[in-house]
Amino acid sequence: MTLPNIPKDKLLHGIASFGIEIALAVALPMWQPWARFSCNVIIVGGGKELYDYMHPDEHEASFADLLADAAGALCGEIVVALLR
Repeated sequence: MTLPNIPKDKLLHGIASFGIEIALAVALPMWQPWARFSCNVIIVGGGKELYDYMHPDEHEASFADLLADAAGALCGEIVVALLR
């Protein structure tokens, strides 16, 4: 079985969002999963992409990065749900 060819940048976005989602679930267990997910993807991921957009000489903003953030956050919430 071969793994899909995922660019390193997208993989790092997914891993970071996964970790942030787990941290949010531990720090804010009273929040609903959709609220943690939204906070992670919109504020953290969106903020990162906005920063990238504002610094085009050094970074490249990408909608695919937000999708990778969402995938990582979703996986994090799935793990939290399975552990509860």
